[in-house]
Amino acid sequence: MIEVKDLRVDFWLPGKRLQAVRGVSFEIGDDEIVGLVGESGSGKSVTAAALLQLHRPPQAAVSGSILTDGVESSSLKLSRLPAYRSEHFGYIAQEPSQSFDPLYTIERNFLEMFRIKNPKISKKEARMRAVALLNEVGIARPEERLRGFPHQFSGGMLQRIMIALALGGEGRVLIADEPTTALDVTVQAQIVRLLLDLKKKRHFSVLFISHDLELVSAVADRILVMYGGLILEAGRAEEIRRRPLCPYTQELLKSILHPGIIKKTEECHTITGTPPDPLNPEPGCPFEPRCPKRFAECKKAVPPLKGSNHLYRCLLSETQLTAEGADCG
Repeated sequence: MIEVKDLRVDFWLPGKRLQAVRGVSFEIGDDEIVGLVGESGSGKSVTAAALLQLHRPPQAAVSGSILTDGVESSSLKLSRLPAYRSEHFGYIAQEPSQSFDPLYTIERNFLEMFRIKNPKISKKEARMRAVALLNEVGIARPEERLRGFPHQFSGGMLQRIMIALALGGEGRVLIADEPTTALDVTVQAQIVRLLLDLKKKRHFSVLFISHDLELVSAVADRILVMYGGLILEAGRAEEIRRRPLCPYTQELLKSILHPGIIKKTEECHTITGTPPDPLNPEPGCPFEPRCPKRFAECKKAVPPLKGSNHLYRCLLSETQLTAEGADCG
């Protein structure tokens, strides 16, 4: 349904070029959840902002294309629409408490959104639609809540309102950018369940962004593993969890803590080293400095993505990587 081709995002600092996204391509199918996972700084949120056409020149340079049903719908030029009102995408931010203007009532947010799509909509009709959306996401007493200001709501309630706004924009793909990061554990589970229930009911697609590979593998149909501005692995969620090929994915899976399992004889697994510097990206594989399987050739050039349904970016063969990754997760 949505195909992103060769997305690149550079930010220009005084005398420097920061390469945040370095040629990313992926697809989001109809009624599908695609998980985008990686460490902080890997380029996940920058990718989402590029799809929403939020980056502004001259500080940012964006190239690439978006195809909808095989037809180019955008050359990633700037849009006048706010984030959660893009033509093809709805947006859920990771910091709900910081995503609303404190001077706007909740009703004004909905009215503004509806009038961007339909300038002739009346306040009465906009209010009726807003009430229906708030009911759908589980906000009690929606007529009363519409008159409230953001500071009068908890983080979980604001995230539900953000979801309602994203649904009201009627985008074909909902971008959930770490939607549970700023919430406590019980509220996180509620928000994830709400998203899954709404997807089942409305049949939209989701780009679910997170640094939590375990969460993403539980909710997504397919997973994209991102690191250093590149996709390092892509495939079905079950396949990646069961048989990871890229050494970075293997290291992420080894780092997952499983509740109820206490290891008294060994420390928790961590990935040594630090993420790459986008101002000075590695000439070779971006994970090479931290990779336990690296060898001299890894420094020379960025490996191409290999495979068909299960893609991975590594110079080692699939046989070698399968044997090495057998103990992951």
